[in-house]
Amino acid sequence: MNEEIVIVSLGGSLIFPEEINTDFITKFKKVIEEEIALGYRFVIITGGGKIARTYIQAAEEMGCVDDEEKDWLGLHATRMNAHFIKTVFKEHAHPRINKNPRTKEDLNAHFANGEKIMVAAGWRPGWSTDYVATILAERFKAKKLINLSNIKYLCDKDPNKFADAKKIEKISWGEFRKIVGDKSNCFKTGSRK
Repeated sequence: MNEEIVIVSLGGSLIFPEEINTDFITKFKKVIEEEIALGYRFVIITGGGKIARTYIQAAEEMGCVDDEEKDWLGLHATRMNAHFIKTVFKEHAHPRINKNPRTKEDLNAHFANGEKIMVAAGWRPGWSTDYVATILAERFKAKKLINLSNIKYLCDKDPNKFADAKKIEKISWGEFRKIVGDKSNCFKTGSRK
C-alpha cells in the first residue's frame, strides 16, 4: 500500500469565492478520500481567499493598518479556512492545525495515530501559504505538490492583459523560477523589511 504524502495548497478562492463553496468542497473531499483509500496521505494548506481580501480592504478603507497588520488579517483568514477544512475531514485529519511549517517537532506526529491528513494554515507576515506549502513539501520530502486555485493555468504572461498569453501545463522548478524570479518575499527571508 502507498504511503506517499501529497502536499495540496488549497486556494482560499476555491473554499470561499463569494460564500463557502460546499459543492467544490464536497467534490474535493470525495477525491481526497478516494486517494486515501489507495494509501496516500495529505498535507492540505489553506489560503485566505475572499475573507482575507474583505477584511484587508475594510481596514485599508478605514486607514488603520500597516502591511504587517494586513498580513495578520490574511493569516487569520487562512486559519479560519483551515479549521473549516479540518472539520470537513474530521475523521481523517489530525486534530491540530499546523501554523508553523518550521516547527521543531516531528511533523510525522500528525500521522502517528493513523491520521491521513494534516491541515496547515498561514504562518507569519510576509509569507504566502503557497510558500508554506513548499516548506512542508521539503520537510516531508514530498514528490508531489499540487496548487489548487481559481486560475486554470500558469501563463507566460498575464492573460487578463495579453490575448496571446500561452498556458503552461507542466513546468520544472527551474523554468518556473525564470518566469517569477527571486524578488518575492516568499523566496527570501519571509520578512517585509
